[in-house]
Amino acid sequence: KRGEIRIQNHSVIPTDEIQQDRLERALERRFPGSGSLAVGGLKWRNPGPKVTLSEETILATPVGINPAFAASIQKAGMEIIVRHGNVTGAPERYIHEILAESRGLGARYFLPLGEQVLGLRKGLEPLTEALEANDMLYCTPEFGKIAGDSIVRTDIPERTVRLHAAQVAEVDKLGFSDLVERYSKAGRERNIRVLLVRPGNYGGNQPLTDLGELTRGIGRALIKEGADLGPARPFEAPVVPLWVFVGIGLAAVPALVWIAGGFLGGRVWIGASVLIALLALGCATSTGRSLMALACATALPLGAFRVVLHRRDPWPVSYTLIAAVSLVGGLVVAGLLNGLEFMIQVDQFTGVKVAHFLPILLIGAWLLGRVVPWSSLKGSPVTWGALAGTLVALVALALMQARTGNDNPAAVSGFELRLRSLLEAVLFTRPRTKEFLIGYPALVVGLALLAQAKGRPDLGIRPGWTAGALVLGSIGVTSLVNTMCHLHTPLVVGFARIGIGWLLGGIIGALVWLLLQPALSLRNRKT
Repeated sequence: KRGEIRIQNHSVIPTDEIQQDRLERALERRFPGSGSLAVGGLKWRNPGPKVTLSEETILATPVGINPAFAASIQKAGMEIIVRHGNVTGAPERYIHEILAESRGLGARYFLPLGEQVLGLRKGLEPLTEALEANDMLYCTPEFGKIAGDSIVRTDIPERTVRLHAAQVAEVDKLGFSDLVERYSKAGRERNIRVLLVRPGNYGGNQPLTDLGELTRGIGRALIKEGADLGPARPFEAPVVPLWVFVGIGLAAVPALVWIAGGFLGGRVWIGASVLIALLALGCATSTGRSLMALACATALPLGAFRVVLHRRDPWPVSYTLIAAVSLVGGLVVAGLLNGLEFMIQVDQFTGVKVAHFLPILLIGAWLLGRVVPWSSLKGSPVTWGALAGTLVALVALALMQARTGNDNPAAVSGFELRLRSLLEAVLFTRPRTKEFLIGYPALVVGLALLAQAKGRPDLGIRPGWTAGALVLGSIGVTSLVNTMCHLHTPLVVGFARIGIGWLLGGIIGALVWLLLQPALSLRNRKT
């Protein structure tokens, strides 16, 4: 960088011998043979080789880690994460040599710099070879859009650690407590192994002191949550015999066949049962496991609704039963897709979106058929009310789809952000808003209305309201399964989120049901 060398009378003048040695090695790595050229616009002040490079080219040549800085960092007992950008036209030896030099200076972690991974495209294999040869770990940025990152993760998953960072534009909008909450949440709830902390304040008299306070605040928050601080360790690949996956699939067959029997009949049901059995045997393959996971995540919530509609138990019993059956579907997903590639998001459950929305659509269609027979809809005119209801349902599903996932594009209101902060400060982990504020309360109301219709074959004297509440309640149930589909999240956090959301939603639903009692009693007397 400027200050370590200067250009005077067309001569390259390093500030000292160490800087000259660094620059010589860097130029030889970047431009093999440059030191032997006898002519050129720039030359070394004796002693030194002559080069044919411009000042801009020399200043743009990466020279690696400053040895003095590396020694100071190691003396302080800190880890070094080295960042190297992709250099146009760099030979394979450049990748090997620059990583070997970085490792020799104490760097154990490599994080890409810029929009491309070092070596993209034809140099990615030398990159992974160099990381393995030098016993270095690869840091993959969460939500990052770095070209070549997914290829490196796929090639060396056992050497990959996930990293979270807040971008400069995001840091400017967040306060101290918000930054602490963001980083600690990433470490605890999403199993992030490296936190790249940027200064929250670039001004003031002591910006480095402010950065130290921010780092200590994040560390205290992580320790409070039970996390261990220290060198980042990669995930260990779970060793699961294939027969275990097949066993999980076979164990799910009876439930899937029973659920299919409630909606299919005759030869179609027999064919579906045979297909389910073959799918269970196919769990010996990665594709088979993904398909069986999708089948269970979709079918078991539907089966849970079938059970409670048949039994007509008091709503607390049905509320517990429907959550327990749906949780089994999530556990099957977590069991079948138990692998290192899912933990570091090299691979993801491709059916996560389908499993989130398909059960809602199926439950809605099924309950609609219980209220209004499908045969009666043939030839019926389309009403404005039906069109408006369909439009509202489509908009709601679109909003849910946009908000699903950690990197969703949908905006979150200021009220919801404040509510989230309050819940995260009070509870072990924050439940999903759509679960405890929408899905579960609606489910309680729907199940309570259903319990009043015990002994009747239909959905009671208010079938439309009952069906609508149950369909809205299915949002909470499918969200429960979706929580278990995020395989990079620790199971303890997932179970806690599910339990807290289920309990809070049940309490809110019970209060709503009590408030509805006077109006329902008056309606019953009039009826």
